[in-house]
Amino acid sequence: MIKKLKSNSGESLAEVLIAVLVLSFGVLMLATMIRTAWNIVNREETAFKAYISDKNKFEVVDDSVDSNERTAIISDEDNNIVTSIPIIIYSREVDPGIYFYRYERIGGD
Repeated sequence: MIKKLKSNSGESLAEVLIAVLVLSFGVLMLATMIRTAWNIVNREETAFKAYISDKNKFEVVDDSVDSNERTAIISDEDNNIVTSIPIIIYSREVDPGIYFYRYERIGGD
């Protein structure tokens, strides 16, 4: 190693080509990782936006939402307690065969 440092001769062509090849592979792998990460982020962002959009469509109360008044009956058989709570069940078909449901208590807190 000391001999190489004191030598006035430069690097051989083979050493330079191997160094460039190793550097090229490193840059190529880095570019591939960045592109893959970018694709993953875009795909997840698109899916999240679609989910939020569907959720927001459902939460807007309008005439196209089906609603049914029902009574939820809650019972505790061990203590002989039965309670009924009036609720409205809302449903909306967001895509063919895909429904969102939600409910709210009528006149409650």
